[in-house]
Amino acid sequence: MFKYFLNILFSPILINILIVVNGITEADFFIYKDGISLPKEDDTQSEQIILSPEIPFITTRYESVYINTNGFFSFQLPIAYFFPQIRLTTNSGYAIVAPFWADIDISQNGSILYKYTKEESLLKQAKELIVDGFPQSIQFQPNSLLVSTWRDVRSAPDESDKRNTFQAAIVTDGVQTFAIFMYSRLDFVSAFNKGKSGSEDRYGEAGFTDGTSQHTVLLPGSGTERVDQLLRESNIGKPGVWIYLIGDRRKYGRFHILTSGEKQEIDEPQPDIMYPPNVFKQPELYQTPYREITTTSMSIPSGGLLNRSAIIKVFEDDDLTEQTSVTIKQVFKGIEAGIVQVETEINGTLPHPPGNLSVKLENLNVKYMKKSLGHYAAKEDFVYKLTASNNNQNQSITYNFTSKIEDHLHFYECPNNPHRSAAEVVVSSQNNYIYHSVDDATIRFFSVNKFGTQAPRNDPCDSTPCHGFAQCQPDYEKETYQCKCNPGFAGDGIRYCDDINECLITQTCHPNAICTNLYGNFSCECAKDYIGNGFYCKPIEDRVETCATKFCPQNFVCIHDIETRLAKCVCKEGYSASENEGCTPTPCNEYYNCDINADCMLNDATQKYECQCKQGFYGDGFQCSAHFCQSDDDCGINARCLPDDQRRGFSKCVCDPGYINDGSTCVRDVISCNIENKCHINAQCLHNEQIDRYVCLCKTGYKGDGITCRHEHSCVGNVTICSQHASCVYDAVLQDNVCECKTGYVGNGVQCHETFGGPKEEFLIVNQGQTILKVPLTGSGSSEENRLLYVPRMRAVGISLDCRQRFVYFTDTAGKNIQRMRYDGTDQKIILDGFGSPEGIAVDWVSRNMFITDSVLKRIEVARLDGSLRKVIIDKNIQYPRGIAVDPDSGYLFWTDWNRQNPRIERSNMDGSERKILVSEKLGLPNGLYYDNHRRELCWGDAKTKMIECVRDDGSNRRTVLTDQTTMIFSLNDGLQYSYWTDWTTNKIGRVDKTGDRTADTILLPAGGNGKLYGLVAVKNSCPPDVNNVCGLNNGDCTAGQICLPNTSVRAKRVCYCADNAGLQCLLRDRSHG
Repeated sequence: MFKYFLNILFSPILINILIVVNGITEADFFIYKDGISLPKEDDTQSEQIILSPEIPFITTRYESVYINTNGFFSFQLPIAYFFPQIRLTTNSGYAIVAPFWADIDISQNGSILYKYTKEESLLKQAKELIVDGFPQSIQFQPNSLLVSTWRDVRSAPDESDKRNTFQAAIVTDGVQTFAIFMYSRLDFVSAFNKGKSGSEDRYGEAGFTDGTSQHTVLLPGSGTERVDQLLRESNIGKPGVWIYLIGDRRKYGRFHILTSGEKQEIDEPQPDIMYPPNVFKQPELYQTPYREITTTSMSIPSGGLLNRSAIIKVFEDDDLTEQTSVTIKQVFKGIEAGIVQVETEINGTLPHPPGNLSVKLENLNVKYMKKSLGHYAAKEDFVYKLTASNNNQNQSITYNFTSKIEDHLHFYECPNNPHRSAAEVVVSSQNNYIYHSVDDATIRFFSVNKFGTQAPRNDPCDSTPCHGFAQCQPDYEKETYQCKCNPGFAGDGIRYCDDINECLITQTCHPNAICTNLYGNFSCECAKDYIGNGFYCKPIEDRVETCATKFCPQNFVCIHDIETRLAKCVCKEGYSASENEGCTPTPCNEYYNCDINADCMLNDATQKYECQCKQGFYGDGFQCSAHFCQSDDDCGINARCLPDDQRRGFSKCVCDPGYINDGSTCVRDVISCNIENKCHINAQCLHNEQIDRYVCLCKTGYKGDGITCRHEHSCVGNVTICSQHASCVYDAVLQDNVCECKTGYVGNGVQCHETFGGPKEEFLIVNQGQTILKVPLTGSGSSEENRLLYVPRMRAVGISLDCRQRFVYFTDTAGKNIQRMRYDGTDQKIILDGFGSPEGIAVDWVSRNMFITDSVLKRIEVARLDGSLRKVIIDKNIQYPRGIAVDPDSGYLFWTDWNRQNPRIERSNMDGSERKILVSEKLGLPNGLYYDNHRRELCWGDAKTKMIECVRDDGSNRRTVLTDQTTMIFSLNDGLQYSYWTDWTTNKIGRVDKTGDRTADTILLPAGGNGKLYGLVAVKNSCPPDVNNVCGLNNGDCTAGQICLPNTSVRAKRVCYCADNAGLQCLLRDRSHG
């Protein structure tokens, strides 16, 4: 190993380069719930956030902070209004942490969500990032975090769709404070708003300041048109992520952060710049990624060519005879794709005792002398300690060595360049730590390297006794220092620094502002009837009228106008301004406001969309009353068909005495259930607009008056509805007696089919990255029989079955495509591509469609099983869709959204309409998902809560199947008796009985594959019985280019949508509601 470590040590100091790669995504942000949103206004701020513990920032500890709309934190005082004249470099007196300070407006779009927390998971994430950037902070234990996310925010005057998304966090343990900036989107870089006293573009700024120019730091590109480089660059090697140490209570007197672009003296120490450790494995031809090194005023110049040759001789301290030697030759080939291409040849030997080796190399200064044009040479001696440890014997031996290095650098140097390189360059290497692990054959090293025309000098301020509110100013020549009190304080800098009352000695505030003295600072606040930031105040021309005193007519609502800062009346949601200055209902095709028993239809006479009551109902479309009838069979339970007194010659359904409603559904005439809830366990208390009362209504799948509800397949009092191969048994989940097929039969209990005495599931199929395996439920089989498919570099993730034609459909996230094969692995082919990251797939074997979730493109698509037609059906309000399932019988589509901030499980019709959140509480990371046709249940596995749970398809009757017997569920699927899942931590397949025994066990995974387990399916010997829909025959009679999608809420029970790849001809004849 140590034939490499010297090369590693010196290679990083030879070149200074910045790598530009793609930035991070929102998934890398701190994800938090229960955050506080800033008001949807322009120029506003949060409430005062009281900090505990106080936050050390540069030279002061602060006890409170504000989040401001315009992209920054401000300590002690809010700065809501945006003034282009005030910048980070202005001596404003404000202490500011700014990830992106610009004129931001969220009154129409975007959001700002913040949280002050001590949650362990967020503190752990913050520490991992900090240690990644500051390895010496491994003992840092944060105890509070303030985080704010600016999501999809826009520039105030901008009418375009340019948006920025970024996050900032302040992390502290009460002694040290770190700032973490993360950027996932920076579309706009400047804002120009004449209404805010601006005369030119104000570019976004990022950095830190305590309000003085002495302590102001700007990030690269800040305040310029290149500020968007924050998205692509980093100071810790993770593009889009920036981490700074912004406060240390132990170093108030001399703590400082280097200003971006500031020219430092070559020999000035840079205590705040630390570089993360690198991990390096040495091949014959390797690519070395270099992190950005802060540019000094002197560097080793390089042209298009750079070669290096060195010889290192090693001696043991007690023996001056040469022990070993090694030669190093390097040819730098240039830059390809942002990576320095280096060809390295190493020959020779170095001491290499057995065991895990660590090296302690003392601080080293190597002087390179210029020998000729483009040639530097160095000769230097240095010592190091080599420690060999044996973990098994718990022993270690330390060896002391002296090494001599002769190093030559040859590069192309322009002979006519008037700015010749320096006669000598000193390379300083400090804090060198090198470790070689035998177990993973990896070298890890950490080093701080500087270079200049002189070796770095000792810092006289290292042992300063300066006061906590003073700065140490070193004199390197005399090796002494002076202590000077910080701005806002006066004293000798050592014994005391007392607060100065700036309000008595300065006129900084505006004449119409009030000056307030603060400890070490002061504030300016505009007087009554004036507005501004205190340094500039202008009169408020009119008294502000608020919505508390404003009266608005019917169908109007009062809002606070951002532009005029006055209260005004506008039409409420669902209404539009009319010619007579009133508010009338908005056409239903623009805002759906029809009654539940009405449709939005085009009136041929007026050529306007209107709400029209459905067949059997009458009214104005906004309210539709009881439907007409011909006999009692047309009416609901507890209703009769009687003559309609209002319309002669017609009849309508009328509820029986003691019951109320419209006749189609009748509920008992009792006290409103929101006052006295007597609803059945399988009923809901819902508001009925027609009778203006809360009533009990049976849930989907149940029948009754709401006080009593029975399952639609209830066999109480009528066991004849059950199949002869079923029994009438009590189901604790359904809270009723239902028909259940006997052993050896499958079905819904009303109809049961024999399984011919074989197993309920034939076998399992599981994805394992490059391999797809068959998992027998009885016996093991050979590895060749069990490995159905192997494709190098494939990553098979999601999986679903076409039980009718016995095909397996699966997603390949590496190839970004959908593939299929037969149950035995034959006839494999790609049928769809062009995805971002297709993770979940569900096959509707009846309609011959498949549904795919894409977590990168953030959408759900539908396509024909042959790949001929495809259409995006959901791409709004969806973040990270993963698990997906279908119920072809009811036409429902279900999916999980793995959004850590707002995890949820949703349902919609198969055309994407009528979305409904079924589960949103007590979720962690919902992964696998399946639908049980027999029990009408939706079940999921949660990788975070380590549970398997189920709900009815309407979101009711949530129950727990399994808890604390899993570790990290990825996929979940159902057999007829068991639920099966893959576990990423154990890399095993688990199963649990769905209705009886809740003790989980595992299934032996056959040989033939390796790697993580992804999706799995249970292969049954037939499709679920009696599952049909109108799209199952001839594509639902939809025309060419259209996809038939079940939708039981429309009259035709399906919709015909033109596929996205169908072409213009299909759109011209689209019969989407036909």
